[in-house]
Amino acid sequence: MFSNYGEVHEVHAKKNIKLRGQAFVVAADEETAETMIKTLRGYMFYGKPLRLNFSQRDSDFISKLKGTFDEALVKKREFIH
Repeated sequence: MFSNYGEVHEVHAKKNIKLRGQAFVVAADEETAETMIKTLRGYMFYGKPLRLNFSQRDSDFISKLKGTFDEALVKKREFIH
């Protein structure tokens, strides 16, 4: 559905109870992401309207593209889980 509006690099859908029903879609660039959000916000999906926002942090994929990726954070996340 999102790829109709631009390139999608990754999709992370969580299955645990706390994050059930949430997914993180990584678009090619900020402009593409903004188009996706504006176009699909409120779109009925499985009987519920989509609530779309920008993430508060960059994904690992985007961090790698920007050159700001920190491997120590990944290890810290793996330790917590």
